[in-house]
Formats: sequence, structure tokens, C-alpha cells
Amino acid sequence: MELCPGCSSVGYGATHEIGPFIVGTDGNDLQVNPYSWNREANMLFLETPVGVGFSYSNTTSDYENLGDDSTGG
Repeated sequence: MELCPGCSSVGYGATHEIGPFIVGTDGNDLQVNPYSWNREANMLFLETPVGVGFSYSNTTSDYENLGDDSTGG
């Protein structure tokens, strides 16, 4: 899977790479993705660490203290 640092897994991965739809070449429509993974598996997208993609925190210190180590641990 291609990684896009700072991009949302929901906005990019789920809709562009492996989800049930892909963005049309003109960028204005959706097309059915014949290779989507949701035909074979259920997936959960995690926006991590905090501050990446659509994830956020109301606690400022979370941006310094939470990261890959706490998520994967």
C-alpha cells in the first residue's frame, strides 16, 4: 500500500486505494472499484498518531506524548 504521510486513511486509503469506490479521473465522480478489499474482509482504519488525517485531541500535550509507540503498544 502506498503511504501518504499526513493524509487521512479514510480520505485517501478507503476512497482511493482499497475501498468500494475510486475517484474518477476527472476528480468529480466516484466509480465502483472492482478490486476493493471489502468484498473479502472487514477493515478498520486508524488515524494515528493523534493529529494525523482527521484525528485530533482537545488536550495539547497529547500531540507531544502520544505516537506510534503508545498506539502499537
